[in-house]
Amino acid sequence: MQVVALLAEADPDLVVLAAGTRPRMAPIEEQSWESFSTPWHVDVRIAFEVGRAALARPLRPGSTVLIVSSGAGLDGSPLSGGYAGAKRTQMFLTDYLQRAADRHGLGIRFVALAPRQFLAGTAIGQTAAAAYGAESGLSAEAVMQRFPAPLDPAGVARAILAIASGTEHPERHCWV
Repeated sequence: MQVVALLAEADPDLVVLAAGTRPRMAPIEEQSWESFSTPWHVDVRIAFEVGRAALARPLRPGSTVLIVSSGAGLDGSPLSGGYAGAKRTQMFLTDYLQRAADRHGLGIRFVALAPRQFLAGTAIGQTAAAAYGAESGLSAEAVMQRFPAPLDPAGVARAILAIASGTEHPERHCWV
């Protein structure tokens, strides 16, 4: 397995999992099972595989595995198929991995980070804003302006660094 080999080679203190598939943005009646379930097969699986590899190695005590999830896992996302459910499952998985790490006394911290808004300046954020805007008769820009302050990749990176350093968000689920 490549994840196990990569963790062995890098021997990291911090693993940030921010990979996943771009969901098909369409109402449920326009989704196929394949498009609906793709986030489950990609996003959940990669979190599962990386988490299990971190436990199996195991990472050094004091290490952190941070899974970037989504606020869609909290609030739903009716135009993105199974994306919201997959993101919620990543949060559950974070808890399951933490329980396993605690049970075995590994000293590894598992955290899920859930940005609660579309990310400004990203293709996935723009696509989602455009889809929800089209549904409600708004522009993508108007949808983005509904959020109190823009959240961009740099803001997510700052949250990741604050979590990794332990200065903020000591809990297992963090919202930004």
